[in-house]
Amino acid sequence: MGWTGLYRRDIKTISDRRRVLLDELNQDNNIIDISNKGNTFYVAYKTKDNDVSALVVLTSKNKDEFLYKVIGESCMPYQFDCPKRILKLLTPTNNDYANQWRNKCLEN
Repeated sequence: MGWTGLYRRDIKTISDRRRVLLDELNQDNNIIDISNKGNTFYVAYKTKDNDVSALVVLTSKNKDEFLYKVIGESCMPYQFDCPKRILKLLTPTNNDYANQWRNKCLEN
């Protein structure tokens, strides 16, 4: 999984990052909620099976380039600051990595 880069001069604040991520991610996902801790965004989205899963989105800004990397919870991302409000939206899963990630977020 690599990073996606966008040439965007209009991204100056965290709110700008949120707006662009919603535009980008809603193309392929049905976003239910999004929250951030610094430059890391936590997303609850509805899957094609109508389950709700989480994405962790790392972001970076370098001059006029906005970069983001999307990591699914089943890949066991190593960011554990997901707010409880996002975690409460998620559908139970049998995926061990996703469950470990959710538990570590709850412990944090």
